[in-house]
Amino acid sequence: MGGNAARRKKDARRQSKIAAQIQLPTGPDGTWQPPAPEECDVETFTVEPSEGYRISSRVLAYENRMVHYAVVASYRPSPGDDWQEVACVDCAHSAVHMHTGPNHVRVRNDIRPIRSQRDVEDTYDDAYDTVYDAYVAHRDRE
Repeated sequence: MGGNAARRKKDARRQSKIAAQIQLPTGPDGTWQPPAPEECDVETFTVEPSEGYRISSRVLAYENRMVHYAVVASYRPSPGDDWQEVACVDCAHSAVHMHTGPNHVRVRNDIRPIRSQRDVEDTYDDAYDTVYDAYVAHRDRE
């Protein structure tokens, strides 16, 4: 076996080991079971698209891969008031779902199941867009 072929084979084995390390478990029903939050790195991003509104994203990563997120639009009528949740999309409980209304108290609407880590990454952009649309609708009603 030539040097390049042996190196490619060794690299392929190493990549396979890395992939095996980040293959995270699913539950008995085939749903996604992310690692415990304390095992993850957490990043939070917040933007204020207009006065009195903010959109925050909280992302948990494990082995540099997104394993959980929550995107929340919040509103406060006056600068001294408490923030009130307008909408939240997250992927807890093995499903992407949306909460509307103040602070998770209204109906939870499931959007789709999460069956793998890849599903988490693949749904984040749509989740952000959904929350942004909820922010715009709320802002336009006020």
